[in-house]
Amino acid sequence: MELIEGLLVDPVSTLADGVHPMALMAHEIDANAPMYHEAMHSADHDGYHAAMKTEIKQLEQYNMWNVCDQMSLPSNTNILPSTWAYKQK
Repeated sequence: MELIEGLLVDPVSTLADGVHPMALMAHEIDANAPMYHEAMHSADHDGYHAAMKTEIKQLEQYNMWNVCDQMSLPSNTNILPSTWAYKQK
């Protein structure tokens, strides 16, 4: 066993403190917070889609972003990634 970043790692099995590294990447599945595919294929897909349209409209109203052709930007342009977070209320 060797100590790597505060974890005891078995170099043969690559288990850290007896836990497989992929287990550290796992997250709890929340039925009230679906992924995009799940939201769009659920019984509530119309509500999710309407909420997305409202959110986009508000972001555009407040000039929160500029739509641009990524290929026309200089190669060192910092483009921020984004994601949708869905939650049933």
